[in-house]
Amino acid sequence: LYSHYKFARDIDALLENVEVDLLHILLPANSLAKVGKRYKEAHPNVTLCFDIIDVWPETMPINKFKKTYPFNYWRRLRDDYLDNADRIYCECNLFAKVMGRESDKRFKTLYWVKTDEPIASNPKLNMDELHLCYLGSINNVIDIDYIVRMCTELMEIKKVVLHIVGDGEKREELIQKTRGTDCKVIYHGLVYEPEKKQAIFDECHFGLNIMKSSVCVGLTMKSLDYFQAGLPIINNIDGDTADMIDTYHIGFNGYHALLKNIEELQEEDYLLMRNNVRKLYYEKFTKEAFVKRLDDEH
Repeated sequence: LYSHYKFARDIDALLENVEVDLLHILLPANSLAKVGKRYKEAHPNVTLCFDIIDVWPETMPINKFKKTYPFNYWRRLRDDYLDNADRIYCECNLFAKVMGRESDKRFKTLYWVKTDEPIASNPKLNMDELHLCYLGSINNVIDIDYIVRMCTELMEIKKVVLHIVGDGEKREELIQKTRGTDCKVIYHGLVYEPEKKQAIFDECHFGLNIMKSSVCVGLTMKSLDYFQAGLPIINNIDGDTADMIDTYHIGFNGYHALLKNIEELQEEDYLLMRNNVRKLYYEKFTKEAFVKRLDDEH
């Protein structure tokens, strides 16, 4: 909090000698909201935009502490100054709901995007097995026990292969617990080359977007990677991602929904889902979609 306060103070001093038509501020740091308010008061004609790219402390897995000091103070550093903005962007629809601002017309969703071009996909699906991919940081917000239960129940129907792309302090726990289900685990490590990563995705039926229930997020960065690659997902978070799965038919919300359908799914069904994922990606997560959203709102 002190680091954010110092950063906001430095930005405030910098803006004293700057005149702009539009001030677009990313939150967090929550302390920057007061900087925006001060600048708006000194320059009434400026258009002030707050861009909420995360909601701290709400998205932190510390439910029993969120209403106590200093977390309630941290939240007010943002909330007390929201009404000074002309427009407020959110990284996902869920954030406006979390802040109790669903009916505030100034709140608009502006999704993060991928600026690089997608790699051509050439799926090679083994229909005798179910290949799953976990991508990203393997940390304390990942629900490893959920993944283990999922692999255990799926293994009763079909052999499961879990591909892991990434690293983190929970890596060995994820690998060992998953192997304990007799699921085959392939650890690829950190993969940065787009072509190599796409080749792994092309072997997989689903990507995993699995987080602990205490985490408050509507869309993850790993989901954008899956979407860009054309990979359907198994998802357990609420909000935007769950709605996209229902609307675009790009996977399953919860592995129990997959269990009910897995024996009926044919290769053409997986390929159709992959086409739906790419359709979603081009409609919502490209640079062109981002710019169009801004143009439509201004």
